Amino acid sequence: MLKKLFILNIILLITITTPAIAEAQYDPAEVAQRVAPYIDAQTFALVRINLSSVDINAYVAKMIEIATPLMDPEEIAYTKSELEEFRIKANGWIAEFTQAGGRDIYAVFSLIDFPSFFILTPFKQDADPQIISNLIDIILEDFSIGKVEVFKKGPDILAGSAVTRSRLKELQPVPRPELKAAFTTAGDTSVQVLLSPTPDQRRILAEMLPAIEPQAGSLNTPALMQGIQWAVLSINGPPKMSLDMTVQSQDSESAQALYNLIITSRQMILQDPQNLECMPEAEQLFSLLTPEVKQDRLVLSLNNEQVNIINDFFTPSIQRARQQAQKVICANQLKSLGMAVMIYKNDHKDMNPPNLEGLVEKADVTPEMLQCPQSRDLYVYRGADLEDNACAEMILAYDKLSYHNNQGRNVLWADGHVEWMREEDFQKAIEKDNQFRRKNNLPEIPAE
Repeated sequence: MLKKLFILNIILLITITTPAIAEAQYDPAEVAQRVAPYIDAQTFALVRINLSSVDINAYVAKMIEIATPLMDPEEIAYTKSELEEFRIKANGWIAEFTQAGGRDIYAVFSLIDFPSFFILTPFKQDADPQIISNLIDIILEDFSIGKVEVFKKGPDILAGSAVTRSRLKELQPVPRPELKAAFTTAGDTSVQVLLSPTPDQRRILAEMLPAIEPQAGSLNTPALMQGIQWAVLSINGPPKMSLDMTVQSQDSESAQALYNLIITSRQMILQDPQNLECMPEAEQLFSLLTPEVKQDRLVLSLNNEQVNIINDFFTPSIQRARQQAQKVICANQLKSLGMAVMIYKNDHKDMNPPNLEGLVEKADVTPEMLQCPQSRDLYVYRGADLEDNACAEMILAYDKLSYHNNQGRNVLWADGHVEWMREEDFQKAIEKDNQFRRKNNLPEIPAE
């Protein structure tokens, strides 16, 4: 479980690693030189993580802080248990890694390997490469696409596919002087994410963009994309988080054009009522995430307080998205119960089951399907006494109002369709249901 979660944790780690306590003075030229032997003409991205700076305890604490508002108590307890296990394992792994001479891990992305990538770990000459090799192998074995091979090349340990290994053995490196400039701009941070598209890659991207140009006004988006030289994202984490982004353009005019595109795109998003309904905080969020033009660069800097504000903005939006997803899951679950009722009726002379629990034994339904996924409480069933001639406006089962934070209910009708209803409409539907019951000498059933 922990191995499969490792890639997610690494992604989250990018946002919350601690500031580096460097073993040696940061030298961007040296950092660029470490990866230079593995850079080809199709390399477009690099990620550097300084593992000697990682505070796993702070990382886990931050993950729990972020996750808690988004989960119910049962999920929180499970997540805390999993993260505690991860914390112990990761602390041990990092200790072994650094003791063996490892410090930095690089993820190298090339179009030749894409969507895969390979891992590079430079280490000291007197370090034990087998320890590093074993550790990387253990981490990668469960989540990688295809078999991962761990191998040595000079003083470095690499991990990637067999095809990548074969390619790297014969690789003729291509000089990329912009890497030094990007690492210099990034500074000595815990995580650095570099994007450096080649001229051919920029040209291909530019050719893909004319279709969106009419929506972005009169901006010359192909020329704009051609003007981007490289971008770098620098991140530090708790207790004092920070994020800095720099986009290098070929000149000040290109930087201004990119800024104009960002502003135009932001206005388009904010003018769509559906976007604002999904994220009412969008305008405030965009105000924090809009970069400024500094000569031939776009620059965005966020301090610890601003990063926390962004997290606070995203939390309610994620909660709404989660609730919406649970509504959809709940509706699909009720549809399945409706089909199960029909199967039951076919086997029982058109009689409905006396209760939903009867479907578990007779219609291949699991006990979990009888519960709303958001509340974990049982659906309300009112179809026990309905005959086969029940009209489509009769209700078979539904959520209680509290199941979805008093926002409404999913309702399963006699014809098998499911509808999300506000409370006022639901009460009217119950009244129609009871009118049919009175006409057919069936007892009325009040809503719950």
